[in-house]
Amino acid sequence: MNAIRRTAGLGIILLASVMLILCLAGIVGVWLVKGRVDAIGDGIFKAADNSLNFMDEKLDRIENAFKNGNRRIGSISNAVNSLPDNEAEIKTKITSLLKLLDEEVFEPLKTAETWIDSTHAVAVGVGKVSDAVVTSEYAATHKDSMGIEMTERLQSCSESLVEILTTLQEVRQGLIDIRDDAASARRIAARVVARLAQIETRMANLCQRIERVQAGIIEMKGAASDLRDRFQWWTMLGAVLLNLLLAWFAASQIGMILHGLPLFRRRM
Repeated sequence: MNAIRRTAGLGIILLASVMLILCLAGIVGVWLVKGRVDAIGDGIFKAADNSLNFMDEKLDRIENAFKNGNRRIGSISNAVNSLPDNEAEIKTKITSLLKLLDEEVFEPLKTAETWIDSTHAVAVGVGKVSDAVVTSEYAATHKDSMGIEMTERLQSCSESLVEILTTLQEVRQGLIDIRDDAASARRIAARVVARLAQIETRMANLCQRIERVQAGIIEMKGAASDLRDRFQWWTMLGAVLLNLLLAWFAASQIGMILHGLPLFRRRM
């Protein structure tokens, strides 16, 4: 009988010891896995931050290009409205206006078009993960901050800018016509000024739309920050609860070892 009890005690001790080792290994493993998950999460959120910062920086440049271009358009419009009477002076003035239009308006806006396209491409990537961001309470109440919304707005801005560039080409041709036909300068100038007025209105509208996109980026950053905090909180909570469970089970195995020792030590 004592042999059976000693064997049972040894079995209890061995089994409990194995389970205790597994529990301790599990506790260490939980923290290792949590560290890995945190590293992956940090990488994802860092990439999101970099994308949003890139968009914000490009949009600042785009907005500045629009505002500077609009100021140049205004000065060109005023100059066309006040053309001199002398044909030679008209040609000289139009030549300088063409240079101003090309270098200070058209080229910067073409560059801005490239920036919008690159920003749009990044926004598409942000839009693909926006469903995850929607899970945060902050973002759920700020639908206009989602990447899909920004993508649509940027696409609309790009299309409007293409129209503006097309109208600028018409303005350029109008200035060339004035230079080549100074006798008809007044009649052509009226058409050119009307086109410039259209551009000014569209550019001002574009600036407002870009500002709305920038406001959306600010909200998106807030949503991403909210999601990051929630992610870290839930991973910590999960790790702590799992470790408490493993610690409780490990304690029970220590109890089993203590229960098996008297049986194993019993004399034959």
